Amino acid sequence: FGRDKAGNRTNTLTRTVLMDNTPPVAGTISVPAIMKGGEPATFGVLLQDNVDLRDVSFRLMFTPGAPFELPLLPRIQISDFGAPIVRRQYVEATFPFPRAAYGAGAGGVVDPTPLPAVKVRVRATDVAGNSLVADRDLAPISVEETDGPPPGLQTFRMLPSLDGAVVCGGLSGACGATTPNRITLVVQATGPSGTFANPFEQVYFFRKSIDLIGELIGTAETVTVSDDGTTRTWTYTITFDPMALGGLPAQVDATMYAVGIAADGDFVVTDWDATIDVIIE
Repeated sequence: FGRDKAGNRTNTLTRTVLMDNTPPVAGTISVPAIMKGGEPATFGVLLQDNVDLRDVSFRLMFTPGAPFELPLLPRIQISDFGAPIVRRQYVEATFPFPRAAYGAGAGGVVDPTPLPAVKVRVRATDVAGNSLVADRDLAPISVEETDGPPPGLQTFRMLPSLDGAVVCGGLSGACGATTPNRITLVVQATGPSGTFANPFEQVYFFRKSIDLIGELIGTAETVTVSDDGTTRTWTYTITFDPMALGGLPAQVDATMYAVGIAADGDFVVTDWDATIDVIIE
């Protein structure tokens, strides 16, 4: 507090500062005995922290090649700084099981080589920002085999945003009149004219964080179809609004990508060629 010469004093201001360098600890991740493509699968883990848990994310990993993380749910909030303190929590996540990945390369052409699901990963943080990464391998016998990418799918790719490649990432939104607070992300799937049905049960949009970790933006908000007599095109869009995600740090060339998941659990990932600058002014 402060005091003037007449003896008057201000209200008392209190600030709490947390100093913590100890990351959370995870128990063994629980997995279903059998995982069938497209059917709900539940994963769980017991988390503990010396101070206070904040959030957790469940992801699946796919190989061979460079491991690819797929989070199909937003981060699960456990607590926030302050009461109530949560030092121990068992957390579960349920989502349709994606059994295998297929990559789309330059121009959106789909590689028919499957990348099977091989492990589940948990990423957890505490309120001080300390992070934990824990994995559990999936027994090959427990994962249903893939039968290939969606029938008729020729290409799957993201398009440049018509709103530009720069978006405001600050919570205040004070990025200037020429910088949009939100932009539309667009991805397209193409196949034969007249017969190519919507190949995906759902399309998810992601960004790579500054730490190069995939983070879920959300699922497609609109789905439209067009046909020019040669090619049928399915178009999926979502509004990317950094402030709706709690505000994002400044990031140059933030990679945006999409994942289309078929009803049988097989999914296709777009190439990593769409980048957006997230700025704060």
